[in-house]
Amino acid sequence: MEFVFIKEKGGILTKVFVKDIFYLESQRDYVAVHTLEKRYMVHDILTDVAEKMPKGRFLRIHRSYMVQPSLVDRVEESSLFINGKRLSIGEKFRKEFKSKINLL
Repeated sequence: MEFVFIKEKGGILTKVFVKDIFYLESQRDYVAVHTLEKRYMVHDILTDVAEKMPKGRFLRIHRSYMVQPSLVDRVEESSLFINGKRLSIGEKFRKEFKSKINLL
């Protein structure tokens, strides 16, 4: 599936294309879905939201973040930059993340 519907205030369902989602951010009982234009809040946990996304599109980089690797701008030793935002790469996730990006 190349899109998801996100429930907003008032029960409105908004179509969001997966290709437009930069990253998912866990915030307690909510997940912030970050796109170029907007941040959507979903009342769920990160693991459950990730399971609803197409397989292989997002990589876990931290207990609080999952990113779409094709949208990452720059990677440093313990962080990455995506859409101008610096995100930490957890030590536990570094090896797997680096093995899954196209490294020359």
